[in-house]
Formats: sequence, C-alpha cells, structure tokens
Amino acid sequence: AHQSARGRGDAAMSVALDIFVVSCKAVLKVFIIGGVGCFARRRGLLDEDSCRKMAKLNGAVFLPCLLFVALGRSVTIDHLRNVWLLPLSACVNIALGAVMGKALVRALGTPPEFRGAAV
Repeated sequence: AHQSARGRGDAAMSVALDIFVVSCKAVLKVFIIGGVGCFARRRGLLDEDSCRKMAKLNGAVFLPCLLFVALGRSVTIDHLRNVWLLPLSACVNIALGAVMGKALVRALGTPPEFRGAAV
C-alpha cells in the first residue's frame, strides 16, 4: 500500500512538472513576442496609437488563447485527477487577489483612471 501511494505521488509530481514546463514555454513565447514589439516601437515601426490598440488586443485575446492552447496540449482529465489541487489553488489565488485588490483600491482612494491597472 505504501508503494502504490508513493507511485501516485511520483506520477502527480511528474504531471505537475509537465504542466509547469509547458506553462514556462508559453510564457517564454509571450516574452519573445513582447521583445519584438518593443524593438519595433523603438525603431519607429509602430506609432503610439497602434501600440495601444495592439496591447489591448494582445492582452484581451491573444495571450489567453496562447496560454489556453499551450496548456490544453498537455492537460487531460487524468492529469487533473492527479493534480486537482493546482487548478483549484490557482482559482482561489486569483479570486483572493481580485478581492484584496479591490479592497485596497477603495481603502487608498485610488483615482478611477488608475483602477484598471491597480486591480
């Protein structure tokens, strides 16, 4: 019984490591794309208005799609059964961060134009 529990723990750790590696690869791609964008802006290939519109499009559409696709390739129902605590803790972390951010914005009286970036 001890060996089978240990085997499940090793499998869960392996799956968690796989998810971590895939996530890091996805984030690295985003940083590379961002670096190309910074280079283009500094060279004058993009004006300020274009950068602003592309940043909104990137944050609202492309980045979530990239992360979803990258994680979707390696995450299966069997993997989630082994590491169910990871997605649950991520959701709890995001929810608590949002609640604490909103409370802090209200407590500090942050001006409305900064609230989107603050939370």
